[in-house]
Amino acid sequence: MKSATTRSLSAWMMVLLLALHLLVQGCQNRLASRDPNGTPSDKREQQVDNQANDPKTVKDEPVFENRPLSHWISQLASEDADARKEALRAIGGIGPRAAIAVPVVRKLLHDPDPDVQEWACAALGRIGPAAKDAVPELEKIILNQRAVDKVRWAAAVALGNIGPDAVAATPTLLKALQDPDPWLRWAATEGLAGIGPQAKGAAAALASALYDSEYIVRIGAARALVHLAPQIPPKGEPLLSLIRCYEDNSQYDSVRQKVAEAIKAVDPKVAAKLGIK
Repeated sequence: MKSATTRSLSAWMMVLLLALHLLVQGCQNRLASRDPNGTPSDKREQQVDNQANDPKTVKDEPVFENRPLSHWISQLASEDADARKEALRAIGGIGPRAAIAVPVVRKLLHDPDPDVQEWACAALGRIGPAAKDAVPELEKIILNQRAVDKVRWAAAVALGNIGPDAVAATPTLLKALQDPDPWLRWAATEGLAGIGPQAKGAAAALASALYDSEYIVRIGAARALVHLAPQIPPKGEPLLSLIRCYEDNSQYDSVRQKVAEAIKAVDPKVAAKLGIK
């Protein structure tokens, strides 16, 4: 049987071991919560949040989800693809006021992650005319048969969102309108619609697309023709093609409705004769 002294020493030893364990565990936790510079990560996150909500730190700088544009631009350099996508979404949400981000966003058109490439296209489109320097790169994506399909679609739509300043891309979009991929053909209609009447030769090509094998291309072409109505002469083609499409009862009603809008925009008198109100 152990003596009272022995039992007392054993108890004290257990207490000391427990205290030592807690001390070591506490140190490990504090080290894990620090960044490489020794700043606790929770404190660092709080500093970012405070800066995002402090008007003094975001003066003259647009904000998205309580974080300034400079934060999102910095995040584009993250090694995490999801973080880069989040930043691109934010920059796209800021829109034209994020023009300063265009050079960095353009670099992500060549990101190894196709999802990031897609978001980069979308962000440039949301920024609008200020992203016009990216037009040649967006064209290259559209013409690249090896590019991921959804990235090509996003590039074509982005050109339309950039608007008339992307007029130089008209031949590329007209070529895309003949692509085997129906979704790229649809995206091309969106691009041409955004460029508008300045897209030379687009009205005739879109009129032909009214009889595309895929509905999504037909309706896209019809919507685009409404935007390109100023380019359509009041006589001859492509107005005659629009009239034939409108009178074709085998055509989709939604397509005929948009074609009717285009006819009315081109020549109200012709529209009235056709019963278009």
